[in-house]
Amino acid sequence: FGLAFGDDPLPLLPGGVAYFEVHVERTRSQRSGEEEPPGEEEPPGDGFVIGVTAARPEQLHERVQFAEDVPHSWSVGYNGFAHSPGREELQQVPWDPAELRAGDRVGMLVAG
Repeated sequence: FGLAFGDDPLPLLPGGVAYFEVHVERTRSQRSGEEEPPGEEEPPGDGFVIGVTAARPEQLHERVQFAEDVPHSWSVGYNGFAHSPGREELQQVPWDPAELRAGDRVGMLVAG
């Protein structure tokens, strides 16, 4: 579990949009046959989350544990929810990343 940040801004594509994607290599459900080391059982969580932030890495002074706590960020996943700045509560969306399987690709299109 944790957060990963890219080290560069997303490149702009024709039309002034930005896009990135990740490739799913395996999921928790595909690990069900593996035995977890003692004390390392995976707790239930929010599932896969993908997002972007308008903040530069050097502006992130506090260490964050959850994607929705990243300043100036938009994210989606959370077992069927999305986060956007200025909203206290997560918003329900019609996509649940629990349906992801190995080999899937998940992308995010950023349009102004």
